[in-house]
Amino acid sequence: MKDKGKEIDDVLFVLDNPLRRRILTLLAREDHYPLQLAKVLKVSQQSILKHLKMLDEHGFVKVREVKSDLGGPNRKLYSASKHFSVTIDLGLCSLETEIHPIDEEEGAKLTTIEPFKKDIESLRSASNYEEMRQRYALTVSKIDSELEELEQRRQELVQLKDRILREALDNLAVEGDYMDRWVLFQMFSDADATLSDISELLDLREEIVRSILRKHFGSRF
Repeated sequence: MKDKGKEIDDVLFVLDNPLRRRILTLLAREDHYPLQLAKVLKVSQQSILKHLKMLDEHGFVKVREVKSDLGGPNRKLYSASKHFSVTIDLGLCSLETEIHPIDEEEGAKLTTIEPFKKDIESLRSASNYEEMRQRYALTVSKIDSELEELEQRRQELVQLKDRILREALDNLAVEGDYMDRWVLFQMFSDADATLSDISELLDLREEIVRSILRKHFGSRF
């Protein structure tokens, strides 16, 4: 099992650099040689290679060797190798970061594809580039509109969640000391939280967590 904390640290570290983000933007579109990247981004090939090495070390790119057209040594061709979504929610009483892997398998189930089925089918019947351009642009625009609506609802839910957690914190303000409040807060904010979950999250010994929970919830713990 992957360490989610380590995974988000790696992602934020890699994406923190603007040049690495620009490199990934190009690699997400199509495979590139280092020299191509250097020319497009107008930086030295040495700098590109340095960033490609870091991207490779963190699993963001994959590289394969291809034969040179000029009969020289093999050339290295780079492509993007990760597909995911990252969410960062900073509210009045919480900071949550999540990585959501996106399944790229050909047979992956797309449960939301039905409303776009006709649009997708029409893409393959375009008779010329202008018609193709219009159909692709329209389909992408529809998907963008759907994403905007989903994001708006998501933001409202995040805001509501934060408001409820803030209320929980306010209600816990008079209950016990600092450590008591944080243990209780975890119980209030996660219905499935176990004693070991809370112990690991707060870096406390299980007997300390158990003692606090028994103080407030009785012998069930």
